[in-house]
Amino acid sequence: MFSIGMTFAGSYPEEAAAWCNQNGAMIVRTDAGEFAIRPAPARVPLQDRLMADLRAARDARLAATDCLVLPDYPIPDDQRAAVQTYRQALRDLPAREGAPWDGGGEGTPWPELTALKA
Repeated sequence: MFSIGMTFAGSYPEEAAAWCNQNGAMIVRTDAGEFAIRPAPARVPLQDRLMADLRAARDARLAATDCLVLPDYPIPDDQRAAVQTYRQALRDLPAREGAPWDGGGEGTPWPELTALKA
């Protein structure tokens, strides 16, 4: 009765929406102002989304310390070593048991960079 690619002028029947819900499709408004049945976008599994969020949060923390590992950045050698250890712990985080936790939120066991704290 309904199929992907089918279009409706003006409005669409309620049965079309029910068919879409049962068949992994959705109804969208086209540029021409019609309604069309299109495939619904694939859902990303929760674990994959959380891992992507964790990596994004981790990458932001790495980027925040990029300047500290530049060869000409004025930092004592012991602090530079601490920064490098911290950065390695960040890179290792997604492989740790329990990852992705909450996707980089408060439940993530973030390493701390204590060498630079006053």
